[in-house]
Amino acid sequence: MYVETKIASVVYGVTLSAIKNAVQRNSDKYNYRYIDGVGRGGKKLLIKVDEVELAVAIDKGELEE
Repeated sequence: MYVETKIASVVYGVTLSAIKNAVQRNSDKYNYRYIDGVGRGGKKLLIKVDEVELAVAIDKGELEE
């Protein structure tokens, strides 16, 4: 499942800028995808997160459903 970068940073326990920098370097650490943004935004970065990891973060209280 692909989620917004902010949510992925909480799940993986890293900063938002760490994920963005890894994507700019074409690192293989994160599987990512760009989609068209809304308005003047240009493109939106989505990061692939396993559903189990996402459920664990919600159970720990790090994320809301």
